[in-house]
Amino acid sequence: MNRDELFLILSTSSLGVLWGANSLATSLYLRSLGYDPLFIGTILGVGIITGSGVSVLVSILADAYGRKRFILMNRILSILGIFAFGILRIPFGYLIVNQFGGSLTTSFLADKSKNLDRSLSLQTSISQIFVVLGNILGGLLQFRVLYALEIVTLLISLVLVLSVRENYEKREVSFGLKSAGVVGKFAVDSLIGLGAGALLPLISLWFSLAFKVSRLLLTPVFIASQVSLSLGTLVAPKLGEKFGKIKAIVYTHVIAIILLFLIPFSPTFLIASALYVMRNVSMNMTSPLFSSLVLQLVPREERGRAQTLIQLMDSIPRSLGPTLGGYFLSLGVLWVPFVFTGTLYSVSTGLFYYMFRESNLPPRVNPSNSPDKVNNG
Repeated sequence: MNRDELFLILSTSSLGVLWGANSLATSLYLRSLGYDPLFIGTILGVGIITGSGVSVLVSILADAYGRKRFILMNRILSILGIFAFGILRIPFGYLIVNQFGGSLTTSFLADKSKNLDRSLSLQTSISQIFVVLGNILGGLLQFRVLYALEIVTLLISLVLVLSVRENYEKREVSFGLKSAGVVGKFAVDSLIGLGAGALLPLISLWFSLAFKVSRLLLTPVFIASQVSLSLGTLVAPKLGEKFGKIKAIVYTHVIAIILLFLIPFSPTFLIASALYVMRNVSMNMTSPLFSSLVLQLVPREERGRAQTLIQLMDSIPRSLGPTLGGYFLSLGVLWVPFVFTGTLYSVSTGLFYYMFRESNLPPRVNPSNSPDKVNNG
């Protein structure tokens, strides 16, 4: 592994602190400011959709001019957003936090990596360690101190990206995609987005409402979830080699869906927590295989746009989910978000297998595919 690859992995993985802290603390923080579940869900949903819209434009420019400058822009905007949201207590500051950058960093990493499956699995695994740290901080620290530490984390990530060299051949700005046929198939992921959006941003709030547990009691659950996922993602390349990327993704998703349906009917907090941990691992452990599949099917000069469009197809319905989930919770109907999400996951997983069952690529294919090697079928 070269220096640039290591810095990119650390730059992205370190942001797991934000994900771990915010997945636990954000909805509870807004609740502590006096906002109701419907408003909280709306803020979370609007944040997703605004980020998706900005990402489309940025990805087009990044494919033409290079990724580094736009990743740096992401870090700066996120710092400003966290400052407004967590320090000044302006809820709308959340709308400019981490608006884009994830898909750009992955595309940047693909340019540097010689073994993309392993690089993405390592990145995801390290990220989970930082997520665990974020869970701990999110459960223990006062909100204002927590968000101050998030700003420090973003500054460190920014410095790491600054240290990476980029040799990118400038291209004309293009709105077209030769890989449009492949990208269009990923529209099935929109169902995952809608289902996930209705539940996951509000999961800590759900636990609080269902079992009357505090943020401190939830912290071990989120830690166990991320530690297990960190170990699970290291197994992902082996699963891909044994079953193929598509079947590995589908098998783990089916297990996760079954567990998801069981969670809201759990009689105790302990059982619900155990099911949540197992569900999280099963659903997300093969995410590196999914990312690798996208990058292997799309030519280098289109990766930023392709990943962003796929993310957009997920994010638009995902942005509607928190409002819907918040509405269900405000009515006190606590089981509906799980059944709703599980049903959408089931349909999406079935369609994903149907669309991509013939699209498996060897796990060690060089990610630097030329356009004529792209699978458009």
